[in-house]
Amino acid sequence: IQKDFGFPLNHIVSELNEGYSFLTLAKGSVPSKLIICRDIVSLLLDNAGEAAVIPTAGHEDADDDEVEAALPCQLRLADESCAATARHVAKKSLGMSASELLLSETELEQVDVTDLQRQKYDVQIWSDEDRPPNRRIRHFIVHGQHSNEVVAKATTMRIAKERTATAAKAAELPGSVHGR
Repeated sequence: IQKDFGFPLNHIVSELNEGYSFLTLAKGSVPSKLIICRDIVSLLLDNAGEAAVIPTAGHEDADDDEVEAALPCQLRLADESCAATARHVAKKSLGMSASELLLSETELEQVDVTDLQRQKYDVQIWSDEDRPPNRRIRHFIVHGQHSNEVVAKATTMRIAKERTATAAKAAELPGSVHGR
């Protein structure tokens, strides 16, 4: 068991009891193969063409030019849907209630897991060579919409940077009234 899953049986039982990991069958394996899986769910809110993002953890004290933005996300509990997790993400990260959030049931996409997410949400930091063959971490993006000003506040930083960059480019153009 330790070779297949990376931990002895008692650790696997403890991990499954936490509620974020679950057992499933690997797609396309013949014969069927049991794997341990964890799902990360990100919420992509679209408000008039602007996506709501949050500063990446650990970068709050960085200069404005160095702050990275990421979609708000969290681990999905094994017994909840991706939509339910997205509602938890909206509440925790953006302060939105479930009634303020409109989710698209048809727009759920699976994407690659980033290194930052893997470091934060995997049970152990595995190198690609050391990852046990029967462990997976997946990342799903749930699409939603909201017209509240909470989304506008979340995008203010990005919009301000874009406007500043556009103004700086205009000032550098020859013949510009703002030029040198």
